[in-house]
Amino acid sequence: MKRDRNQADPEEATLVELDEAMQETDGEEALGLELEQAQRVELRKTLDHPEEAGKLLEESGISVSVDHLLGAKKVLQNRSRKGNRHLVVQEEAFTGQQSELRKLLPALGEVEDYPQFYREKMEQVATKLHEVTENEKKGFLDIKAITLLHKQLSVMSAMANKDHFEIPLESENGMVSMSVTLRRGGDKQKNPEAEIVLEVQEGNILRANLRADEGISITEIELSEAGRPENKRKIEELKERFSELFGEEKQGKTSQVKDLLMGAKCLVKAALPLYVQEGA
Repeated sequence: MKRDRNQADPEEATLVELDEAMQETDGEEALGLELEQAQRVELRKTLDHPEEAGKLLEESGISVSVDHLLGAKKVLQNRSRKGNRHLVVQEEAFTGQQSELRKLLPALGEVEDYPQFYREKMEQVATKLHEVTENEKKGFLDIKAITLLHKQLSVMSAMANKDHFEIPLESENGMVSMSVTLRRGGDKQKNPEAEIVLEVQEGNILRANLRADEGISITEIELSEAGRPENKRKIEELKERFSELFGEEKQGKTSQVKDLLMGAKCLVKAALPLYVQEGA
């Protein structure tokens, strides 16, 4: 029978070597059980309220599996300031390098094929995280966290295939992701649109629809403030600032899709200062 190269040979090994081999095996089994237990706890948390994560997967055409539910839950947490640390914050803590995902917001409306650019950044981050696990000894909690980040990256990359992007941005209140969903139009919808969702401050959700026609217009906008009716003054300020920023950013004739993505970037730039002033 072929013997594992790490397994001690009873006929050749000393008692000390046998004892060390047994201790190593016991340690690996204990570590495996500990990791399995941690995964079960995380799974139970996910499956307590899987509806929102499952809906996100279904809308993006992603199969609803345990791994995908875990990744989708992390995506949703990154939109909120109440969840675990943001993907970018965790990645930078693990790698000690600035995240490539910080380039996603500046690239809106700038690169020709944004979905491809987006997926490439997901792949680069996944590679960096893999290198960390290969080059450094990590405890099971770190490995568990990195594994969860890989699941999140996988879900985000698959979502990009459906023109749905989770884009991290830095604000005075920390890192948060905004959701941008493109609808490129078709027979029933002539003009492409973009839906933006951003938690500009804890409990304050901005939802807006942009439409490409002759330029970019805001067709719908809602600003909820911890359950209170939207603040009309802020909305008017936001619209005015958005128009100014878009006029400054747009240069020459571009595609409607690029204009929409540029509009999403201008919208978030217009929204954040309104909350920094009152929340600082």
